[in-house]
Amino acid sequence: MATKNRYTRDAYGRTQTEDKVARNLVRTPLNSAPEGGSRLDAVLSIGSELLFIILPLVVVPLVVYRKQQPVMQISSSPEWTFAAAILFGQAAVKMISVAAAGAIPERASALAAAAIVVGLVPSLTVLTFVLLDEKSSMALRVPQIFLFVLAVVVYVLFAASAEYEHRHGHRQ
Repeated sequence: MATKNRYTRDAYGRTQTEDKVARNLVRTPLNSAPEGGSRLDAVLSIGSELLFIILPLVVVPLVVYRKQQPVMQISSSPEWTFAAAILFGQAAVKMISVAAAGAIPERASALAAAAIVVGLVPSLTVLTFVLLDEKSSMALRVPQIFLFVLAVVVYVLFAASAEYEHRHGHRQ
């Protein structure tokens, strides 16, 4: 005996089955928009997360300026690799959440492991050397800025994948 689906309208005037409406009522922080939310919502979500990580780095140039130090001192600050470590860690968490949601768990787990091995471990290693180096050598400035830029790129890509998964769900 087939059951008849009952339809209702959601907050945006779209017709949905009651089952789908019930699923949309349960929200998580990553899935707060209705299913299939706009790209702008995803960009704003990722941008706001990234902003809270990068915003403290604005303090570094202000301190260098106030102390009247050379501009190159900005790149020798250990905060760059500290932020890179945070971004790589958060990127790994994003991929783990995608794997837990059931969307291609093998790939998501492999990407999370790659973020840890290729990004987080080198960031923490460089951070250790930067903190131990009293002269702030150029040999450490370049890798820490490189790791920071790489961390931003990896975080944005992984966060975009996680946002897509949480908004659209796994489709086979």
